[in-house]
Amino acid sequence: MPNDDLSILSSVRGMRNRLAHDYSHVNRAIVWETISDGIEELDRIAKDYIEKRGLE
Repeated sequence: MPNDDLSILSSVRGMRNRLAHDYSHVNRAIVWETISDGIEELDRIAKDYIEKRGLE
């Protein structure tokens, strides 16, 4: 997996941890912006991962 993809997944994990463990301090605007701007890239990474491993 390319380093850029790993960096994105690391950021996803960080946001998940924030949402799960520090929900009361989450900025909803940042969450919405992240989802809106990043979902296509995350979709690409997931599809690439599935395709490379023959999991379709």
